[in-house]
Amino acid sequence: LSAADIGGLLPRNEGPDSEVFRIPPTGRGYLQRWAEEDAAEAVRLEQQRAAQAASSRRKRALAAMGRNAAPDASAMVTVISPHGEKEEEVCHVCCEGTSVDGNNIVYCEQCNVPVHQLCYGVKTLPEGPWLCTPCAEGNKGAQCALCTVPGGALKPVRPATGAGAQKKQYAHLFCSQWIPETYVQDTEAMSPIEGVLAISKARQGLVCGVCNMRGGACIQCACGQCVAAFHPTCARSAQLRMEIISKGANLDQLELKAYCARHTKLKGDAEEGTATAAAR
Repeated sequence: LSAADIGGLLPRNEGPDSEVFRIPPTGRGYLQRWAEEDAAEAVRLEQQRAAQAASSRRKRALAAMGRNAAPDASAMVTVISPHGEKEEEVCHVCCEGTSVDGNNIVYCEQCNVPVHQLCYGVKTLPEGPWLCTPCAEGNKGAQCALCTVPGGALKPVRPATGAGAQKKQYAHLFCSQWIPETYVQDTEAMSPIEGVLAISKARQGLVCGVCNMRGGACIQCACGQCVAAFHPTCARSAQLRMEIISKGANLDQLELKAYCARHTKLKGDAEEGTATAAAR
């Protein structure tokens, strides 16, 4: 063997400037490139989680609200809005004002938001004052990431992975149930709210017909080709028609429908006419 052959078998002591450690130029720094790849992977994971939970998220939400169909029911329509009660007297998540043992309505000591224990993930009632999550974290009146209404029954939004320090975001549990991309996977804690990063740009660009603002995410009227858009909380405050249709004994086929002001009136008039005809 020659000296060159023996040298090739010996361990190489490569320095930091060696070609072995060099990355071919791509027009931008490799740290920036890695950050972009991390961000893209975070979005992909959010979309994957949303797809996995899409078929069952509304079922979990209804179960948390205690809305169970009768065993022999083939279909049930639950009208969420208008509900005919004062908002400060009903749960901010499910819009019902009934308390039962183990699922009482509790009020935040600071912001006074009313929520059912199951709707908000309050496992046990404290002996003293109870605080909602934002108030307990010193963020009373926090802004919802999904609408323009501050305060209310808010829960933390899952932050983007690999994005560094970010300002903490919250979203209404009510909004998260109505926006198709968002959901709550842990229905015992009812937190965090998932899928916010997966909301489409088109949805984010819709202008709410109630508050006349763009921001967060809107849903659209369920009537035919109507494209009227509104935030879920704005629709509820405006007493627009919002309903949950459950089919099957196991609540495994669920559909959430909301209507604009015009179609809310038309639907109400039609139901009133049907009821009048049935009473004759």
